[in-house]
Amino acid sequence: MALAVSAVSPTGAPNDQVLHLLITGTDFLASGMTVWLSRTGEQNRNAVSIVRDSATQMTCRIDLRKLTAAAWTLNVRDGTTTVTLASFTPTA
Repeated sequence: MALAVSAVSPTGAPNDQVLHLLITGTDFLASGMTVWLSRTGEQNRNAVSIVRDSATQMTCRIDLRKLTAAAWTLNVRDGTTTVTLASFTPTA
């Protein structure tokens, strides 16, 4: 199997909070996973407290405070492969 992301919940939230994300997919490693939001012209926002619940589910927290209210790309990396899921949208 190869790393894949099939869904993220929620897909957006107000940009005045630290959000708890649930990410589902396949082939999540027990350690070494990274998650971040990216957008052209903006600084990446890294997730913290990444926990692999199973090979198909992980959770993390990401600080949305003062993030531009627009579409961002969710990125997940297992050390060698990066997959993206567009889009995640913080709202004002």
